[in-house]
Amino acid sequence: MKVAFITPFDLAQAMAQAKQWKNPFLVSYFSAKAIQDDPSFHVSYIHPIPRRRYELPFSYKRKICQKLSGRRYLLFREPLLLQDYGRQVARQIAAIKPDVVFASGTVATAYLDCEPPILSWSDATFAGMLDFYPYFSNLCRQSIRHGHAAEQSALDRSRTILYTSDWAARTAVNSYGIDPARIHIVPRGAAIEREPTLAEVKEMIARRPSDQCRLLFIGQEWHRKGGDTAVAITQALNRMGLSTRLTVVGQPPCQNGSLPSPVEWVGFISKSSQEGREMMNRLMAESHFLLLPSRAESFGVVVCEASAFGVPSITSDVGGFPSVVNDDVNGRIFSFADGVAAAAAYIADLMADYGRYQELALSSYSEYQARLNWRVVGQQLRQHIKNTVG
Repeated sequence: MKVAFITPFDLAQAMAQAKQWKNPFLVSYFSAKAIQDDPSFHVSYIHPIPRRRYELPFSYKRKICQKLSGRRYLLFREPLLLQDYGRQVARQIAAIKPDVVFASGTVATAYLDCEPPILSWSDATFAGMLDFYPYFSNLCRQSIRHGHAAEQSALDRSRTILYTSDWAARTAVNSYGIDPARIHIVPRGAAIEREPTLAEVKEMIARRPSDQCRLLFIGQEWHRKGGDTAVAITQALNRMGLSTRLTVVGQPPCQNGSLPSPVEWVGFISKSSQEGREMMNRLMAESHFLLLPSRAESFGVVVCEASAFGVPSITSDVGGFPSVVNDDVNGRIFSFADGVAAAAAYIADLMADYGRYQELALSSYSEYQARLNWRVVGQQLRQHIKNTVG
């Protein structure tokens, strides 16, 4: 089976590009690798490149749009650019002659004309991201119009449409009129190179103290990821008498990085180095819970990673979280409105009945093994690829 794999990243130079080791890149890298776990699947990478000739006119357009309307202009929904992407991809497909085209996202296929069937896999639609993520908020009317048109065109061109969550699938049906029979749910896997064994996870859980709660928050966007809520949950637990420490990985809430005393900020940890990966693994292994009370989240790959280490996740009820977190299986979802009090009470109850916590931690690892790893995800992707070809 010959698969043309469209990605915004140069996966052919993957390991050499250490600076690319961020979640969007890792998702493309691990998904391509998972498809090729079956030697009967041969993947050829297609990587469209933005043309420099578009940069100057579009930079003027961005400035004019922002000056006249005070709104954001999206370059990567501009029809001329997407049409150029489509032509680039079509030429490479003609040379490769694949059985199927696998697209990670919809940008490069919005105006792609090709003979092989297209399968797209995304964590959100344009409609779902609109006024949900900061980058897709306060857009100018032209960018909104172009964004919807590109999304509709890409979905209409796809024979099979995969989403990581029910939330994303609903927006495709409700906003773009897509037949639900063409849509299937396939989650992401954890972005880790070596998964812990059951014996290792049991040892991690056993080493976590029962008299102190260790919480972990990971995020480069403090406000969107709900960093303030994570701090509030930590403070609430300490007021309840449970000694609690929160470790923050990523962006601080302000320039000086000042945080209350039960909170430790360790800064950004790059997975591009062995040292960084080992540090992240150690923080996961030592933590009782991952806190991710996001204001906007399309999926949450870090929840998969936490589950791999036997760490339950506490999240908000937004976006794709309900498709990655199963209540009392690998964590608990709370509404953003009452998340602090409810989440703190839930954590305190589990820490007071520590046997229940250990059962939940082990259950989180079982959930990872059942559906949140690339081995299982790869099997699903390959089956959908086969079905797409027919």
